[in-house]
Amino acid sequence: CKCNLHAGQCSLRDGTLQCDCEHNTTGQDCSACERGFKAKSWKPGSYLPTPNGSPNI
Repeated sequence: CKCNLHAGQCSLRDGTLQCDCEHNTTGQDCSACERGFKAKSWKPGSYLPTPNGSPNI
């Protein structure tokens, strides 16, 4: 499933594939910040190495 680079895997929940979100993200496809983590605007993660990439640090 499409997790915007904020999950390593998906799980079947209630008959729907949902991302197992990481990096303080939430939602079916990790498209929102968890409560309390809105200091920076949401953006998709990156495959680039740190410091130019990584999960929206």
